[in-house]
Amino acid sequence: MDTFRDYLDVLCRARGVLYAELARRVGVTKGYIGQLIHGHSKPPPRRRVEQLADALELNPNERQRLVDIAVRERARPETLEKINQLDAAIAALSEARKGEAAAAEPGVEEVPPIPIIGYIAAGETNIAFTDAGLPVGASLPGEEPIPRWPGIGPHSYALRVSGESMRPLCPPGTTIVVDPDRMPRTGEPAICQSMDGRGYFKIVRFEPAGQVRLLSTNPDASGDIVLRRADVRRLQKVVATLYP
Repeated sequence: MDTFRDYLDVLCRARGVLYAELARRVGVTKGYIGQLIHGHSKPPPRRRVEQLADALELNPNERQRLVDIAVRERARPETLEKINQLDAAIAALSEARKGEAAAAEPGVEEVPPIPIIGYIAAGETNIAFTDAGLPVGASLPGEEPIPRWPGIGPHSYALRVSGESMRPLCPPGTTIVVDPDRMPRTGEPAICQSMDGRGYFKIVRFEPAGQVRLLSTNPDASGDIVLRRADVRRLQKVVATLYP
């Protein structure tokens, strides 16, 4: 994957924009642009990255790639490690699914697919659950369910991400698959529902003081959410992340 400095340099060269001209368009010094290009400064916050994208008149794909690279390089080390692990797991899952037989064996009962039951903003959600911890709702109109693969729980459901707080792990349009019968370990993504009925999609960290910390992967998002373990009604593990 390109680094922020390399990709920004490629974009400038492709458009014939000198560093001094880019600095003038953004309203910063030429020295600041030089620090970014030469790697003497970490990538800027998203607001500044968007200004760079505007100044270079990037197309939507180039803009999103520049933002995602910046967010990844600004992420905390433990978050970046988890992102890399999940990227590898997703790639392995994708390869495994490509190798599966297209048709089921004769006489074998068809396994129901995984329904996409709603949208989440990657922060607080309004997903409702039964007392048994199963989600309320059926597949969204117009959304094709996801074929179920071996090892996925019988009660698993899927949600479509619509918010920004879990970038670059889960940008808008990503589909997450949740198994309500599996408990997440510390550092894993999960759906958390508090005793007051609020729901969150976050990275979970269990702390020695008996608290549960909920973290975003986007460093520009709001701060961590900390709950007492007694205030957590249920935690459900995110077992797969499917990108559009």
